[in-house]
Amino acid sequence: MNNIRPQYYKLTVGESECELKDVMKGIDTDDYKGFCRMSAIKYTMRYKGKNGIEDLRKAKFYIEELIKLESKPIELYLGGE
Repeated sequence: MNNIRPQYYKLTVGESECELKDVMKGIDTDDYKGFCRMSAIKYTMRYKGKNGIEDLRKAKFYIEELIKLESKPIELYLGGE
C-alpha cells in the first residue's frame, strides 16, 4: 500500500477512477492550492513527533502539487502541457 496516496483516496465514477485531490482541484483550484499549502505545513511541523520520513514525503508531495499548479500558466504560455 502506498502511504502517500492510499487506495482509499480513490473514487470510482462510472467506469473511471480518480483521486479525491482531482475532485477537489476541479471544484476550486485556489482552494486546492490552499489545501496543499496547509497540508505541507502540517506534515512538516509534525514529522519529528509522528511519522518521521513518511510525513516529510507527504509534505513533499503537496509542495510538488503546488508547484505544478503555480507553474501551469507559465507552461501553457510557453507551449508546455
